[in-house]
Amino acid sequence: MNEKHTALPWVAKQYEDGFWGIRNAQFSICIITVQDMDDRKHGEESANAALISRACNSHHALLRFAEEMVERYPSSPWITEQGKAAIAKAKEQYNATPNN
Repeated sequence: MNEKHTALPWVAKQYEDGFWGIRNAQFSICIITVQDMDDRKHGEESANAALISRACNSHHALLRFAEEMVERYPSSPWITEQGKAAIAKAKEQYNATPNN
């Protein structure tokens, strides 16, 4: 993959204003919030930030693992089917469409 993104690893961090975000050693990457600030569920922002950082940090290793499993076990229908589906999802391009 030829992705351009902020260097890993990413970590979840709570900022001074109470918001949670994702950052690496050098940069703040994003701030995590829930949609309705008046009815915010406590703990959800930290859980979301932790999930995003874990997913991003493990993405390349899990993709390589799935590709290797499909290559090593081509005669296993389950591994081939599940592995190819996981690989396709991992390589899927995200195309944001504005909410009008």
